[in-house]
Amino acid sequence: MYFAPVDATADQFAVKVLEESLPPVLSEGEKSCSVFRAGEPWQGVEEVNGVTLDINIGVRLVRYGAVRLVGEANEIRLHYNVGNTRVYREAGTKFVVIADEEVDVVEALISQYPQYSLIKDLPDIGGKSGKTLAFVTKLFEIGLLLTDAPVLAMRDVE
Repeated sequence: MYFAPVDATADQFAVKVLEESLPPVLSEGEKSCSVFRAGEPWQGVEEVNGVTLDINIGVRLVRYGAVRLVGEANEIRLHYNVGNTRVYREAGTKFVVIADEEVDVVEALISQYPQYSLIKDLPDIGGKSGKTLAFVTKLFEIGLLLTDAPVLAMRDVE
């Protein structure tokens, strides 16, 4: 008797759901705690609205069902629906390839949802908190994370 590979089938189904679903809708309060707060981060070739995170900031996923970790083609992909359009399947599958050691950070963020986790309390990548901060910043810039307090664009601080 032959059985279908359940994990692979579930992953395929979840990726299809992410591809076809609408992106998370953020409230005004959530927008102020996201990368979308500052608008367009670039003006020509100059960064104007960049946000700097530090290890004492709390972060969480934008929505519980907005991401899915999937092992595909000898790599680990973090699929997400942030940035999907209202047109059915217009943009295709969105994912970012992550390293094996970054999986623990993503799993911690998923398991902690909806609570915020301080970046310094997330698992260290390669034993270095600087790598964790860089990875969390990457996820934040994609739009997958919210901070526990409104973010300030660099121009607001200067």
